[in-house]
This record gives sequence, structure tokens and C-alpha cells, in this order.
Amino acid sequence: MKWTSLIILLVLIQSCAPEPKPLSQSGTFQLAAPTIELDSSIFKKSAQVQMALGLPNVEIRYSTDGNAVDKNSTLYTAPFQIGESMVIKAKAFHKDYLESGTSEVHSTQIKYNVSNALVGLSTEANTNYKGNGASGLVDMQKGTMQFRGSDQWLGFQEKEVKVSIDLQKEIQLSKIGLSTLVNQDGWIFSPQKVSVFANDKEIGATQLDDANKTQANQLQMIPVPITPANYQKLTIVIKSLEEIPQWHQGKGTLPWLFIDEIILE
Repeated sequence: MKWTSLIILLVLIQSCAPEPKPLSQSGTFQLAAPTIELDSSIFKKSAQVQMALGLPNVEIRYSTDGNAVDKNSTLYTAPFQIGESMVIKAKAFHKDYLESGTSEVHSTQIKYNVSNALVGLSTEANTNYKGNGASGLVDMQKGTMQFRGSDQWLGFQEKEVKVSIDLQKEIQLSKIGLSTLVNQDGWIFSPQKVSVFANDKEIGATQLDDANKTQANQLQMIPVPITPANYQKLTIVIKSLEEIPQWHQGKGTLPWLFIDEIILE
């Protein structure tokens, strides 16, 4: 009799227990953002894009126009080719989980491969962040958000860095692109100004007024329009912030500047 009563009590307790909810309803699990890999983020003709997230039955949706990704965005089904500069964003979706954050990568189609150019620096990169040296700034190899131990990123803690480029022949140009890293948690800030000179004359400049404001960690391509003409020798002057802003824990000290590639268009 005692055993019968115990069994009936357990059945009643089980029947009163709430039904399990999908994790998306309980809000306890969010999908990780998918990875986006390009066989080359800087290219002349085309590049292949591949996305992945190691979880069954996950949908990866993406955009290639810089717009935010939602459940109606293009569904990723297989690697695909791109043939122009673009911003690729992707998110993961699953019926039982919270949607992921957004992954984002930038691709850059270049007009000229100037990997044979002669490149010099006014000051050497920090020994901990020396990348592949000055020549690495024109090797068509982009760095990632992981800057520690990178072969691509050159890191400086200087107020100004000058990069001299000798293309060894004249090339028609109208714009320069400087690829930099922003990681304010790591005391790495955007430069405040990038200027381009030819024959000691300024031919273009870009002022970055938001450099001293809070910014998300990002790979930043800074465009500098220049006077259209044929050029062989250029000097790019990169000015860092005078000091880290007062709102930051490193306030008053000189910020880090990280650069990894120069694009000529």
C-alpha cells in the first residue's frame, strides 16, 4: 500500500511540472556569431567567401550591402564568389535559441598590385607588434581583430608615423586607403588625421573627428581622396591622438596606432 501511494504521488508531481521551454523562450542561450572567411580580403579579380557555425540545424543569413541582417536576409548554403569591395555581415538563427550577434568583414578590390613598391617608415614599429615590417603594408594581406602575435599588424606608440612609398613607376591615382585597427579596450585608437604628400606638397587629407569618442572594436579602412594625377613617390603622414581621452582608463597616455595595409586606387 505504501509503495502504491508513493507511485501515485510521483505521478501527480510529474504531471504538475512545467513543460520544458525552448531555450529562446527562457533566454538562457544565445548562438555564437558565425565565422566569415575570405580566401583573400584584398583582391584584384575575385575572392571566395565561406561561412560556418558548428551547430546542427542552424541557419546562417547574410548581407553584402552593409545592411543589418535579419531572418529575411539571404540564406547561406555554400561558398560563393565576390568581385567587388563590400561589407559582408552574417548572423546565425535557430528556432530554439536566441539569434547570434553579427559577424562582419570588409573586402577590398584593388586596381593596382603594388607589392613590389619600396616602403619606408619614419620610425620602427614596436618590437612586440612589428608584423612583416614596412613591406607588409603593401603585401595584400589584411590583419584580423586578433592583433597579438599577428604577422600583419604594425603597432606604434608615437604621435606621428610617416610612410614613404616609391612605386618605381608612375601610376594614375585618385585615392589612398589606410587600413587600421580600433580596439579601445587594448588602448588602440583610430588616428585623428591621415595626410598624403607628393613632392612635399599635400595632395589630400582625411580628418577623423570621432577618433577620441567611444568606438566599437573594428577593422577600419580610412579613405583619403587625393588630387587625381600620375604619381611615383608618396608620403603618408598618420597623426595619432595627442593622448587617450579622459573617459578611458588609460587617460593621459599616448594611444597605440595599428596599421596593416595601404591601398592605392
